Amino acid sequence: MTMTEKKQVTVFISYAHNNQAYVDVFLKEFEKHSNLAKEFKWLPWTDKNIRPGNNWHKDIQRQVNGCDFAILLLSKGFLNSRHLEKNEFNNLLKRAGDDRFLFFPVMLEPCDFSSWEELEKRQFFMPKGVKYGKPHLDHISYTDLVEFNKADNTPLPDPMRKRYMTDLAKTLEETLKQYKPSTQKKKEKNKYFKWLKPAGELIPEDILEPGKRADVNR
Repeated sequence: MTMTEKKQVTVFISYAHNNQAYVDVFLKEFEKHSNLAKEFKWLPWTDKNIRPGNNWHKDIQRQVNGCDFAILLLSKGFLNSRHLEKNEFNNLLKRAGDDRFLFFPVMLEPCDFSSWEELEKRQFFMPKGVKYGKPHLDHISYTDLVEFNKADNTPLPDPMRKRYMTDLAKTLEETLKQYKPSTQKKKEKNKYFKWLKPAGELIPEDILEPGKRADVNR
């Protein structure tokens, strides 16, 4: 399949602004590794795509309601944000209930999400630490692999971070293969992919390697 034949998939990325430094590193490497997808061309969208003068709330809601796929970069700041909970998470959750739409939670930093009942029910992308040179951690978060240069605050190179993003890209590719275009004749509110399997029947092995969820209270 050539580049021109790839299926375009809009990916909405939700995050807290107080994690901007780590998010910037994630987004740069995510876009670079999105080229690893063989069947899909990912089109990442964040609030940085909002043009000057636009209504930022309407632009975000347009993406929340129209994206094909969503990634949640979870952190303490994310979980403490009423705005993110009300305007992004809850609306994505509604799509998951009405449209069988699936969002993909990623642990940006260690955080306790037990107070978010619906989020706690979801399987996360949290690879085992031993695979990334962190055997003391059962699972790792993205920030475990990011260290900044104290002189200029630029991210230091880390081959394990590259491995992490490669694994994430492959997992997303495998996940998206389980989608198919809607074949229903009734008018759809949004254009999106349908899961071959209902979200409620998914097991961890469907979207990432087997293993227990990390203890985020460490």
